[in-house]
Amino acid sequence: MVVSNLQAITNLLESRFLDGDKNMIVDIKQLLEKKNLWDGDSFFLAKLQEQIKRHSRFDNTEYNLEPNIKSSPGGLRDIHTINWLFLNYSRKNHEIENFKKVMTSSESRELNKNKLWIWTLRYLLHKEAGREEDRLLFDFQVSIAKKLFPDMTDSNEAAEKLMHRYFKSALNISEINSTVIQSFREKMTQPKRSLTKIVDKNFQVRNNLIEFRDPSVITKKPSLILEIFVKLCENPGFKGIRSDTLRILKENRQLIDSNFRKKKKNIDLFMKLLRSERLMVTQLEQMKQLGILGRYLPEFGKVTGQMQYDLFHIYTVDAHTLQVLRNMRRLFLGTSKKLFPLASKIVHLLPKLELLYISGLFHDIGKGRRKDHSKVGALSVYRFCKNHRLSLKDTELVKWLVDNHLKMSITSQKEDLTNRNVIRSFAELVKDENRLNYLYCLTVADIAATNPSLWNTWNASLLEELFSKTLNYFNFKHIFNTDLQKESLNILNQLPSGSQQKIKSLWRNFYSSYFENQEPEITVKHGLLIVDRKLESLAKFVSKKDSKLTNSLLVYTKDRKNVFATIVGILDSQNICVLDAQLYGTKDGFCLDNIVVSDDKGAPLEKNS
Repeated sequence: MVVSNLQAITNLLESRFLDGDKNMIVDIKQLLEKKNLWDGDSFFLAKLQEQIKRHSRFDNTEYNLEPNIKSSPGGLRDIHTINWLFLNYSRKNHEIENFKKVMTSSESRELNKNKLWIWTLRYLLHKEAGREEDRLLFDFQVSIAKKLFPDMTDSNEAAEKLMHRYFKSALNISEINSTVIQSFREKMTQPKRSLTKIVDKNFQVRNNLIEFRDPSVITKKPSLILEIFVKLCENPGFKGIRSDTLRILKENRQLIDSNFRKKKKNIDLFMKLLRSERLMVTQLEQMKQLGILGRYLPEFGKVTGQMQYDLFHIYTVDAHTLQVLRNMRRLFLGTSKKLFPLASKIVHLLPKLELLYISGLFHDIGKGRRKDHSKVGALSVYRFCKNHRLSLKDTELVKWLVDNHLKMSITSQKEDLTNRNVIRSFAELVKDENRLNYLYCLTVADIAATNPSLWNTWNASLLEELFSKTLNYFNFKHIFNTDLQKESLNILNQLPSGSQQKIKSLWRNFYSSYFENQEPEITVKHGLLIVDRKLESLAKFVSKKDSKLTNSLLVYTKDRKNVFATIVGILDSQNICVLDAQLYGTKDGFCLDNIVVSDDKGAPLEKNS
């Protein structure tokens, strides 16, 4: 009998006698003791790959707002994986003396405590759903929270407490799982000859994993807690931290207190980490998992596992925040150039990248305080910048970014970008091109980290339009602030007197919004075409000066129902795409539609098409 299937061998490892022929247990035991049946290395590597694939299905985060408590990272399956690794090793090694350091007794107690909590949740979830259900959906969170915390009168607060406790437990399970996996990897895949290289007086690398040369030195030099992550950023060839050192870091994280945070050496180390060219976000994520980031930044510790009950976010505040930073890194490295082409260019214009990262780290850190989180975050980041010795100019910029991090997305999605007053108001808030560049990159990274489905071509086009129009305001402010209607009259006065009178008569029926949002040259061209038309209705492609190409269509006709829908239908039948439209009514019952168009490839049209 041969067992080649991973699931089959896993089931056999967990088999236990319930009833029937006891001789079958002997047969199974003999089968499992075969030397060529899933040796330790192959089983470990297969289970590790299985876990990696499972985690990727849940975005590699414990912090989905509706987690699968069985299969998500930090769920029951992560506990099962540890157990299966132990069972497979012990079936061929009747004593586990060599593996006694794979998991400590304190980790075993923590894991059992968390397992009982997840079991309780899963039982209540199945009971509430009336079926097998492992997804802790919003619909079940309140009802389960009421059962677990009956003394809490506010249902939402009870649900927040439930989820915060769950996420804390999931993070703890993930941390133990990764440490145990690392221990198995060291013991089962280590080379025959151990290769040790001295890094400096405090660190060495053994088989490409960094560790303390003297584990006891950390109590005398607590700054090594931060320095080890800086070393990993500086040496991308290092594969990670040895399991014994991971445990030392976790056990000594309480050394990070207010005095630790005030010391210049530790401040410099953290800023060095933020300025690292490689692996900065990876190390911040590992620091978070070990509980170190929350100790160094207490404000971040407060939002770890913090729910966000809104229509957009699908992750907790801390998971969303680190995804924002990862998006920023991808912009800089160019790995998301196809998805964010403009931001991938602009990010290289930023004088100091660390200011963008700090604003991303603090932009949502004020959530969960029952106050305006932007204002709370702005105060927090001001203290951080001051403590970390940033210049007053840089501090003011980062504070402004956190305070206004929602402004660009709200303006682009909820305001009329054809209204010059909207652009002027936004530009006056931003003040200069440098701020605009920082805010644009922060906004793109934030939206894309909120929910993968939120970033689309529509959002992208709106943001780009606001960016370009604001940039135009900075570059051509003197033109932007001119009286456009007066400028149109100046151009009109250069025409023959007969045409002047006809157009002036026409314009008396136009509202001021038309002149506020059109270039003077275009308003005069529109006027000439309308007064010279042969029929009551007019549809004409318009181009600037003598260009043979056009991206603008003028439609002027009596106003009635479904005029614009009819126009779009006709254009679509001719493979002409509608990119944007400005629709105006007149005082005498006509409508004027200025429609931005292109061919099916996004290029301008031939003027006579």
